[in-house]
This record gives sequence, C-alpha cells and structure tokens, in this order.
Amino acid sequence: MQTFKLPLLKDHHTHPTIGAAFTGGINIRNIEQKSEVIRLIQASTEQLTVVFGWNSSAFRFTEAELETLPPVVICNLSLHGFLLNSAAKQQLEPDYPEIVANIDNPVWMEANIYTILKFLANIQPFSEQRIRDFFEQQLLPLGVWYAEDMLLPHKDLIHLLEQMGYAERTRFWADESILKTLTPDELGKIAGIKLFTDGAIGASTAAISQPFLSGEEGVLIFSDAELYLKMQQLGQYRLPFAIHAIGDVSTRQVVNTLARLRAEDAAFPAVRMEHCQFIDKDVAVKAKALGMVLSMQPNFNSDSIHYADRLPQPFLSRNNPFRMLIDEVGFVPGVDLLFGSDGMPHGAEYALQQVLFPPFPAQALTVDEFQQGYCLPSMAQGYIEVAVDELQKTVSVDVYPAR
Repeated sequence: MQTFKLPLLKDHHTHPTIGAAFTGGINIRNIEQKSEVIRLIQASTEQLTVVFGWNSSAFRFTEAELETLPPVVICNLSLHGFLLNSAAKQQLEPDYPEIVANIDNPVWMEANIYTILKFLANIQPFSEQRIRDFFEQQLLPLGVWYAEDMLLPHKDLIHLLEQMGYAERTRFWADESILKTLTPDELGKIAGIKLFTDGAIGASTAAISQPFLSGEEGVLIFSDAELYLKMQQLGQYRLPFAIHAIGDVSTRQVVNTLARLRAEDAAFPAVRMEHCQFIDKDVAVKAKALGMVLSMQPNFNSDSIHYADRLPQPFLSRNNPFRMLIDEVGFVPGVDLLFGSDGMPHGAEYALQQVLFPPFPAQALTVDEFQQGYCLPSMAQGYIEVAVDELQKTVSVDVYPAR
C-alpha cells in the first residue's frame, strides 16, 4: 500500500453554477436500476423535477415510461442530451418555446448548447445558500478548492460570487450573448470567451472521423469559414478563448483556424482547447507550436469503457492520449496541459483511479504529473491523503481542508 499527500484540487473545467442550480435535484449517476430512478421521480414533490447524472449506456427511458411521470427534465451525464416528458414541455413552453420545440433535434441542440446550459442553470433561482452549499458541502469534501466555471448564466453572478468571497475559488467563461452585456470592468473579471465546436460522446454528437456504432454522424457546429469568422469577430475583445472540441475532426478544425488567425494577427488572443479527447499527434504538434493550452479530464479515461457501445473500436484506445501529448509532443502538466473534471465526477479519487490504473496504458499519468496539472501550488488550503493499493488496483482518499 502506497500513501502520499496532495494539495487540494484546482479543477480547471467544471460547472459550479449548474451544480448549485441542481441542488435539490435527483443525482442518478450511481443508480444502476431504472426502476429505482422511476421511483425517485414519482416520489418527488418538486413542481419540475430535475434529474442529472444519467448515463444512457446503462439504461434508456421509453416514451411510455416518461409519460407516467410528473414533470421531469432528465439530463445526460454529459449535459449534451436531455429528455422532457409532455408534462414538462407544457410547463416550460411559455418561457422556452424554442428549446421545447427542438429538444429532439441533436444538430440544433449542439448549435445552441450554451443556451441550453443557461436554461438548465436558471431552472432554479440562484441564492447565496445554494452556491455556498455546493462549494462547501459538495466540492470541498471531495478535495476541490477551486472550480473554474465554464458557464456564466448571467452577469449578476460575477458580483454575487465576489460579494460572497468566492472570487479566488472560481472564474467564469462567457459566451457571446453574455459578453455583449458586460461592462469593461466586468470583462476584466472573467476568464475569457467560451465557444463550442462539436457535441459529446454520450449524445453521439462529438465530431469524430468515423460514424458512431449507431450510424449517427458527429456534429460539427461551424464550417471552417464560419469558425474563422466567429473567432475573428470575438477576438476583438482581446480575451482568451476556451473552445470545446472533443473529436479528432473538431480539434483539427480549431487548430487550423487558430493557425490562420495567427498568421494574420500574431497577437491574436490565447486559445485553450477543452477536452480534445481524440486529438491526433500532428494536430497536437501544431497546437504546441501555436502556444495552445489543452484542458483535459483524467476521469474521462473511463469513456473508453462506458461508451464502448457507441464509439468505433479504434477510438477506445485513442481517448485521452496523455502519454503521446507529454512524452512525444512535449506538453507540460500545469503549464500547457491542465486538468479538470467537467463534474463527471468531481474529486481526486475517481480521477486518480483512472490515471493510475487506466483502461489503456497511453492514458496514464504519474502522481507528479497529476499534481502539477490538477492541484493547488501548496497545501495552505488543506490536503488530500491518498492510499493506492497496487495489488487490488484501487485508490482511496481522505480530504482534510484547512478550515
């Protein structure tokens, strides 16, 4: 048994505002029986029940099953796929007619994913108590001190988090619609601009170069010309970009677009690419030369297992190619290779399990690499005590916050 200590986590990619909004919802991530999920929904006393953490590879809901339930929104684990029953649609349609009309259209959903995420974040009204409870009662016990928010539902949250004393524990990335509402002072308080270029594996919409096993093609949100124009336009804010790109097709598109923009403007803002789970080596080399930062999720190693029912076989071993990025291309954890969770799940234990005992050797990280890319620089805020059982291939952690 090996034991060691790590500083608390600096999660570079998650959604604390959505997490706070979902407080009081039903988390089904660890529930294996659909009958138990249905029982929990039927027992809910909420006017509109929000269910999150649904892994569609574990079980599906029939239309008949949904129609027996009270008003419910069921969110895919990836937050890129949703189910609404008729009762929920009727309740939501007056305020969100376009979302209700297009909930079953994957192309529209991916093209408007930021609108969907803001809708989810605003289902329940924000309050200081919900936010504080999420940071202190849900994130901190898992070892997460800092949680970067890839969603800014509305500008008031900048000031609310500041007033609460949480400015040092999160930063927001904002989409175009929110950017237009921000003052110069508020623009200076956000991390930068968020863009999506493809979908998600769970929804079979990530832009990969082969069809999913279901026959579905991934969704590329922009044409090459459209992405170039969008980034050129938003580049006028002179703020960094965080660009969601999972598939090999979308990662190549983002890198090629940045190369074109930098050739025209050497001072074009910094670009951080989010997820890049299936990035090819030649694309990674080009990204490194352009000074890009890759923001990835060690816990997504398990996608190679959980999504074997939808990913083409070659993509299972291509997922999260950490050894290629570090050993062959030269990305450095904590410098231009950052780690986060996307909330699936939060915390050190699952992430360490996935990189110390990964599905494929190319997904492995050393403890030092994990610490450099994922942890605070010191133990001033507390520490995580880790126990690794090499024989059983298991990881367990205990968290000791400083306060």
